[in-house]
Order: sequence, then structure tokens, then C-alpha cells
Amino acid sequence: MRTIHSVLGAAMLLLATPCLAAAPGKTPDPAPAATASSTAPAAAPSARDQLKASFKDQWDKLRLAQKDQRDKLKADQKDQRDKLKAEQKQARDKLKAGQREQWQKLPQE
Repeated sequence: MRTIHSVLGAAMLLLATPCLAAAPGKTPDPAPAATASSTAPAAAPSARDQLKASFKDQWDKLRLAQKDQRDKLKADQKDQRDKLKAEQKQARDKLKAGQREQWQKLPQE
């Protein structure tokens, strides 16, 4: 019994909706609404298109920012690697120079 009432209530709402939306004393005409909606996208971008464009702009900005961060990180890593290599080379050269001095101090046979 409860299901029948809810189905009947839903059907009555569906039937009454066009009457509620129309102005008093007028009936809605579906033909002009269809032509207006078909010409509207050509005249001005819809809210959906504007939203998509906004999201696309934000996405592009985010990708550009991420690319900049990635490039900066790579440059920083390269600088650190180059500094480390230079320090290691300097330490090796110092060690080799110390070894040469030790070899020269040894008595010759």
C-alpha cells in the first residue's frame, strides 16, 4: 500500500512539474526552447565550457609549475653532484701528492 502511494505521488509530481514551471495562464511551448538551446552554444560558451576551460588553464599552470620544480630540482642535484665530484677529486689529488712525497722520502737503494 505504501509503495502504491509513493508511485502515485511521484507520477503526480512529474505531471504537475511543467504546470508549476510555466507562468500563470501560459503553457510551456517545447519547440522554442529546443531552438534556443541549440543556438545558445554557438552564441556564447556555456557554463560547462567555461568551467572546462578554467580547469584546463589550472591544469596547464599546475603542469608548468611542476615542470619548473622538476627542472630546478634536477639543476640542484647536478650542482650537488658536481661539487661532490670536485671535492672527491681534490681529496684524491691531495692523497696522491702525499703518497708521492712519502715515496720521495724513502731512501733510495
